[in-house]
Amino acid sequence: MKIFLTILFSFLIISCDGPFPAQDKIGVPSDHTESKEGALHKPGYENPFSNKSDCSSPVCHQQNLQGGFVTEQNQVPPSCYQCHGVKWND
Repeated sequence: MKIFLTILFSFLIISCDGPFPAQDKIGVPSDHTESKEGALHKPGYENPFSNKSDCSSPVCHQQNLQGGFVTEQNQVPPSCYQCHGVKWND
């Protein structure tokens, strides 16, 4: 029983939204068609600095992938680090 609870607790910690999933995001661009654990990503998301994904552009998740307000789109894309941690830190 302890092993089961430990595994269950681990999944809750590892998941992007934790034990209480967020509602679907509104205003996600239509080219974000790849679903990873309920979060939509643009094809090529595995390499966010590539031209294919263009995640690091100023009108997307910013050059540092930390998101922030995009004046041109009047939106606030989330930080990639919310779910991916320090995956792309050098």
